[in-house]
Amino acid sequence: MTKRTIDIDDDLLEQVRAYFGTKTIKDTVNEALEHVAGIPERIAAIEWWKTDPCPDLRNKRIMRRAWRKRPTFWSTKARLLDYISYRLRKFWRPC
Repeated sequence: MTKRTIDIDDDLLEQVRAYFGTKTIKDTVNEALEHVAGIPERIAAIEWWKTDPCPDLRNKRIMRRAWRKRPTFWSTKARLLDYISYRLRKFWRPC
């Protein structure tokens, strides 16, 4: 890590500090730099979603089967949550 001497607008620093919830100038500047450095990755993710990567989400037949009624033999919430987590682990595949 390199030490640098720079001029920083105090009003702008306070706005950024309040936004990120940081206490020190170093933490504020580092958080802001990390945020700005992550912008291209977030833009790429948005562009990827624009290409319609999961067309099944718009297919009514597939989505109706995905949201079918739960079995009647699961009477308690705990059993239902166990069942759902089991189904997700076994059958869920990312798009």
